[in-house]
Amino acid sequence: MALLAARTALGDNGANVAILWGLAMRIAIPLLLLLMAMSAPARLAAAAGLEVGKDCHVILTCNFRRNASVRGCLSSYSCRQCSFVRRSVVSIDGVRRSEWRSSCDWGAS
Repeated sequence: MALLAARTALGDNGANVAILWGLAMRIAIPLLLLLMAMSAPARLAAAAGLEVGKDCHVILTCNFRRNASVRGCLSSYSCRQCSFVRRSVVSIDGVRRSEWRSSCDWGAS
């Protein structure tokens, strides 16, 4: 779209269009690389089967008392998941803003 507008404004002068195209690419390519780098941790976690915002652990509970109904160790898997919850809505200088807090809970995967 911008290239078409540049060609129309410059009378389809190839040299000027090439200069504008070069400038656009100097801006677009680093911006694209920055966005890709910022999303890499989330993509890697998803590829590894992990979910962003979860903290999962294997919990080992052992009981070797003589009179226990079951003796031995039990392995379980539990995840702590955090999310932002709206706490309240406040008005500052006539502008309504939401207050958020982090809420974490333990549960299954």
